[in-house]
Amino acid sequence: MDNTPREQDPIAQTPLVVPVQRPSRRSLRVHSIEGPVDAYLTEEELISELRLSSQEQDTLLLQDFQARRLRRKVWFGVGLIGVLFGIVAIMLLFNSANSSRAITESYMKSLSVGRADEARLYFAKDIENAELLRSSAWSGGPAYLSGFKVGDAKTIIAPGQVRMKEVRVYYSIGAVSHQGTVTLKRVWGLDNILEKWAIVKPLASTLSLTLPSGYPGQVIINGITLPRAESGTVAYWVYPGTYNVGLQANTWISADAITEHVEAGRDQQVQFDSIQPSDSLQGMLQRKVAIALNECLRSTLAAPPGCPFSIDAPQPVTWTSGSDVTLDVAPHYSDPKALFSFSTSGTSVNVEDAEGNRTVVPYTIKGSILWSDWSADPQIDIAQN
Repeated sequence: MDNTPREQDPIAQTPLVVPVQRPSRRSLRVHSIEGPVDAYLTEEELISELRLSSQEQDTLLLQDFQARRLRRKVWFGVGLIGVLFGIVAIMLLFNSANSSRAITESYMKSLSVGRADEARLYFAKDIENAELLRSSAWSGGPAYLSGFKVGDAKTIIAPGQVRMKEVRVYYSIGAVSHQGTVTLKRVWGLDNILEKWAIVKPLASTLSLTLPSGYPGQVIINGITLPRAESGTVAYWVYPGTYNVGLQANTWISADAITEHVEAGRDQQVQFDSIQPSDSLQGMLQRKVAIALNECLRSTLAAPPGCPFSIDAPQPVTWTSGSDVTLDVAPHYSDPKALFSFSTSGTSVNVEDAEGNRTVVPYTIKGSILWSDWSADPQIDIAQN
């Protein structure tokens, strides 16, 4: 028996170690009925947790869907409320900037610094006879207003059931205080909903011109040529100041310019009594009357038709001229077509009848002078007796 010690096998001497496999743990966010929960589960626990019944899965899916739909509704409601608040804010700002008082305030600010053209931006488009409410025609300029205050607005109902606003204003010209009103109408919008107002009656006086009805020309005020109205009297809006009023120059009439000073809050009326026929028109009128008179004098009738004189005497008669014919010409205001009317006074003719009797017969010639336009010669009408 060999008792020699043998060399030990290192592998055989190593104790056998059997590894024990530990169950792995995984992180999982579990959605339970109570809500989402963070948990660390083993693989077996994970598999167990995932083995939900079909009913439980449907319940969880339904709850998740309902939760997301609720969140969408909440955000939609919040957004809708925000939009409504924005619309209301815009409407309030718009109404505030375009209200009758705000428009009047802006209008008065423009006048207070003499910007009449800027003030016209607040006028309604259909405002009439406002051609003189311009900086070029306004002699008052920046000295017009030295201070102003806008008062309350009052609703008025104009003819035709038109709703308007009348805003009272207080202002000063120099050391003198005044008050007046500005009338506005709503140009678009509904009641208290996006309303926009515009001025139809400014803070101004009227300068009324009365011209012969048949005057076919134009009026010139402070260098601005104005259209003629159909009627004999036309009223223009003006701011307080001085206005030089003249007529369109032509070869048929003459008229001195008229200077008028318009005070705040007071209307002014002007009548062109100074309008007179020119020398050319006087000469034409004299020739026209002389031709008509000579036609009558050549007649042998006691009552020549269309003539201004007649006599109850045996015919034939002989007419001869008597006194000189003097014509009085004046502007005509009653005839809608005539510019001038004319007449004679103290005139007479001589007549001798068939029996040799001589008589002096007084007569009067009347008529009118008309134009269709300045490019044509005047029409002279002699009244028929």
